Amino acid sequence: MISQTTFLQNTANLGGGIYIGNQELTIDSSYFIENSALEGGAIATMASSSTTLVELTQSTFTSNNASQGAALVALGVQKYDYSTSTFQTNTALYGGDFASVPTSLRLKIYYVEPFYLYLDSVTTKELLSSSSTVKMIFF
Repeated sequence: MISQTTFLQNTANLGGGIYIGNQELTIDSSYFIENSALEGGAIATMASSSTTLVELTQSTFTSNNASQGAALVALGVQKYDYSTSTFQTNTALYGGDFASVPTSLRLKIYYVEPFYLYLDSVTTKELLSSSSTVKMIFF
């Protein structure tokens, strides 16, 4: 547990203030100010287990910056609680204060010009292991 700590003007590729992988993370009454990273301006978490918990209580995230998730990016984390924290003037291209990357993605594409591609409820794992080649998908 991290408590009553200030993370000020830190820089990294992942998690300007904190990067943590495959561990539960609990932060209480802390400040993240002007941190920056490519992903997770203040915090980046990565988990391979759906039971990993990220809990941010009574913490303040101000003026953090990232390409994804200015305050927090959660890669593979499915359980998180940041409802009692405050987010102010954080800037990101994607995800705003918080960005989450799913562990799976389901696609339903019925018709794409000019390839006539038909997929129905295919997971990314099935698509990548498929013997067919997908050259382009438009959204």
